[in-house]
Amino acid sequence: MTVLKKVQNLVLPLPVTLTTCRAKKSDPSSDNIIPLSWVGIVDYRPDMVYVSIGKGKYSANIIGQNKEFGLCIATVEI
Repeated sequence: MTVLKKVQNLVLPLPVTLTTCRAKKSDPSSDNIIPLSWVGIVDYRPDMVYVSIGKGKYSANIIGQNKEFGLCIATVEI
């Protein structure tokens, strides 16, 4: 087994994203947004990302049902 001395360098820093979802497809008033930092790239072909949201969170339920979400990643300039 390999002992990693600086594990935080493997996972930090993570960008804070604003993750968006919509509870009802035809109803923009059901839009929801949640700030998340546990996001990342799964693959490049096809482009796939992951988000990690705690169980029981409103956004997690919406994304689980609709299988759709948006990521807003701020640039350094913002």
